[in-house]
Amino acid sequence: MSQPSKIYAYPLAEGLFIKEEYQESNRHFTHPGVFTNKQTIKSVRDHIKSDNAPWVKSLAHWENWAKGALAQEPEPVQRIFRRTPNHIGVDESIRDFTAAQNLAYLFCLTDRVEYADKAIEIINAWSSTLKAVRGAGFNLQSGLIIPQLMGAADLIKHSCDRWSQEDQARFQGFSEVILLPHVINLRISINGNHDCATNMALAALGIYLDDEFLFNRSINYYLHSKGYGSIAHYFLANGECQEDGRDMGHSRMGVRFFARIAGMARNQGENIYDRFDYRLAAAMEHYARVQMDYYTPAMYSSVHLSPLGLRGMIDLSELQAYHYFTHERNMPMPFMTRLIQITQDCDPTLLDQNQLFLPDELTLSEAPSFPNINKSTFSFGVIPFDGGALDKDTYSQLSDSLSQTTGKPTQIVYAQDYDTLLQGVHNGDLNAALVPPDEYVDQQDTLDLGLVASERMPDGREGFHHVWLVPKAANVTTLKDAFESDIILAAVFPWALPSCIDLLPLINAGISITDIFARIRFDQGNGSYAYKFSDMFKTLFSADQPNNIFAAVATTDLDVNAYRLPLSKLNRSAHAYPFVEKYHNDWQKVFPYYTPFFGEALGFSVNLHEQKPKHFSDYEDQVTVLHQSPAIPGQAVVMKKGTEIELTCPANYLARDEWDHRLCFPGLIPTDDSKYDIIRRALALKQDLFENHTETEIRVGSGVKKGKVTEKGMPETVYHDLRFGGGHQTPSKRWDFTPDSWMRQMMRG
Repeated sequence: MSQPSKIYAYPLAEGLFIKEEYQESNRHFTHPGVFTNKQTIKSVRDHIKSDNAPWVKSLAHWENWAKGALAQEPEPVQRIFRRTPNHIGVDESIRDFTAAQNLAYLFCLTDRVEYADKAIEIINAWSSTLKAVRGAGFNLQSGLIIPQLMGAADLIKHSCDRWSQEDQARFQGFSEVILLPHVINLRISINGNHDCATNMALAALGIYLDDEFLFNRSINYYLHSKGYGSIAHYFLANGECQEDGRDMGHSRMGVRFFARIAGMARNQGENIYDRFDYRLAAAMEHYARVQMDYYTPAMYSSVHLSPLGLRGMIDLSELQAYHYFTHERNMPMPFMTRLIQITQDCDPTLLDQNQLFLPDELTLSEAPSFPNINKSTFSFGVIPFDGGALDKDTYSQLSDSLSQTTGKPTQIVYAQDYDTLLQGVHNGDLNAALVPPDEYVDQQDTLDLGLVASERMPDGREGFHHVWLVPKAANVTTLKDAFESDIILAAVFPWALPSCIDLLPLINAGISITDIFARIRFDQGNGSYAYKFSDMFKTLFSADQPNNIFAAVATTDLDVNAYRLPLSKLNRSAHAYPFVEKYHNDWQKVFPYYTPFFGEALGFSVNLHEQKPKHFSDYEDQVTVLHQSPAIPGQAVVMKKGTEIELTCPANYLARDEWDHRLCFPGLIPTDDSKYDIIRRALALKQDLFENHTETEIRVGSGVKKGKVTEKGMPETVYHDLRFGGGHQTPSKRWDFTPDSWMRQMMRG
């Protein structure tokens, strides 16, 4: 580990990095440089002075907000406690620090001293009061508040003379003695976005304190951490996130945290937006696609959870990153573009809220036409990041295979959306394209498409299976028997296409839609769609209930059999943790802060509270498979009907160095159209649910509630609008975003 030029009061942890790319070199820090920079402030001031409407309108929005902020008294506490029965100082610190940062920025634009004075009042109140951040989520809370506080102090210190030297000195000591120990050693043993949140705080402290060692420590951690604080570990090259199996709300926050760090680094002249083949852009696209319920290619799991309460509005850091990628890198980001447009339709003030912080007008990228395609090549169309990085090596094996088959060099062509790809094949602009199975099925006849091959699963199979499982002790052998018994039936949220696949065997058994939705408990915490396998086992065997209470759960064999794959290919989270193999025999020592993810990474499924690791293999002899679906195929390689060729399909990426570089396109496999019948049936069911049934009919049953048995068939109070998903209407039409709608309320969460 490189040694700092100063001694810190807190011992420095070692072994955090794979390598330390950034070393001390007498860096000259730019100020302001945490929240924004001088160039942006000057540009925005010039726009306001020139009466440019987007910035003038945005300024009016924020000055109206400031009226309330100026009247709000700061509410400092001595100790912030997070994740206690009653939060202490959590909401107050977030509110006050965000207000201080925004007020300081408004002062820089308007020279109105009341804004600066209020920001100083907030900064001084907290720096003279706060002694510690505590609780199970102390590191997350530190990440959520420290960047805003440093942003406010950085703006005030370097933009006006109204903050006394005495107060500045106290704040300096407060930052070094009170705040820094909470984040200096980061949290390599912590799960998910807590690690990058902690690092976000460290970056902000490093800049404010002009401390090159801290700043380098943060950037090295962003790039080369051994934990999830590295963007290369938290996100795969195709954007799939370590937390996707939990919910997209947490994945979204990870996107924001990494984007915020990249923005701070850019203020200091370091471009980490582009690193690891535009990994941040891939993550943004992946997250946006899942929000709109498109089929989302994934390397390790067929399903991504997206509980409605965690769907959030677009954040400034995301807009800054989006603007960078689309305008400075001219990169197509079709799904983020669509998500921003939908959010703008929902909240017309979105641009007003954010334009004031941007030097250029925020515009949405337009779908470009195909680039010049060399007619002497075999052109193969893909969506960026579908199968990996925006990098030629991602498709190297595929290109070699296609060139072998066709006798022509292969040209990989990136497009903005699937319609463009499919129309390109139909019109003869493209020789072939890779599209999701539901897109192929939906457009097959209309666009005269022929099927050539499909994308294989990570474990080499042609597809995965949906299964319904039940304990043998429940004494049922068919799904219909289970339905007619008193056992609990548990599946995931019913708006997604995978859930329609789970419901097909019940439809086949002659059970009505109304009865299905009144009987089944749909929940994010059941089955291996869920956050952790232990939820599935807990539900199957109804933990804390009498022995005669059991459950049947819907899951996939890709998930339950993940332990049979090499550790580097495990689903959910293990794929993102590169050194678990080295320590799998000593996992309790390696991971003192024990979480389900590390248990999964080492071939276990765990109950976090009981700390008794379990895996599906421990239960296989106790479980009956009530139903197994036909194989669910992967993405389809399509050509114009009549022009199909027999592809020489490349092998899976199996070499260790390929996995280390996160090449995520798993290869192709021969297929035929009949394999996609299961997709056709699921789409037909989804359309039927959407067109022919009321919300009352598709209400969600309540067979189990937080592990406690309730009356079978008791309806939940929240109904799930099937119009939320599917391709029957454009997203902006099918989403109910009226001001008082349930969707609008959920998104505010």
